[in-house]
Amino acid sequence: MTSSELRQKFLNFFEEKEHKILPSASLIPNDPTLLL
Repeated sequence: MTSSELRQKFLNFFEEKEHKILPSASLIPNDPTLLL
């Protein structure tokens, strides 16, 4: 199983439980630095 397949299985599991899948987003929009 590849990491991509594992990720998809993980998302599918929660989607089946009626969770909403959202795209990735930055914690601080328009800030390229890391938040440590």
